[in-house]
Amino acid sequence: MRYTETGLRRALLTALAQLTHLCLRFLRHCTVPQALGAIDRWGDLLRAVDRDTGPGSGVEAIERISCYVLRVTEVPPAVLHAAFERILQRPEDTIMSTAERLMKEGEARGEARGEARGEVRSAVKHLLQLLAKRFGPLPDSTVERVQNAALPDLDRWFERILDAKTIDEVFASR
Repeated sequence: MRYTETGLRRALLTALAQLTHLCLRFLRHCTVPQALGAIDRWGDLLRAVDRDTGPGSGVEAIERISCYVLRVTEVPPAVLHAAFERILQRPEDTIMSTAERLMKEGEARGEARGEARGEVRSAVKHLLQLLAKRFGPLPDSTVERVQNAALPDLDRWFERILDAKTIDEVFASR
């Protein structure tokens, strides 16, 4: 069943449960102004969660909510920080540290993807060099096949190049 915002607000749930459901249900497809408007509308829930001393509530819950908002919307961290400070009526320090952590995670993922692409390019280059040295000039179709290959295929072809008597044996589907 798809709840409306009003329906979720009327549900007999804790403030944290309501806020979590609202965020999951509505924020992912919001523009920045829509997301900020929703956060303002949910201010009473944010304040209730912030004051709650039960498990999973308070500052930790606010940090998780802000992390989710930063991940699924385009709201700038500084803007979200200001909105939360205004709504919570207190200094808010978790959002900027959360934003910094998310940026570092993104940078690390980007670096890992870049390193992986570099490794594949290097493997392609070396395999083409070995094939040409072993079997002579390569047809364009072979060069294209190697350039478009996935890493497991490249690994398999590297292993076969040592024993293959022909280039076709390197690429055989055995």
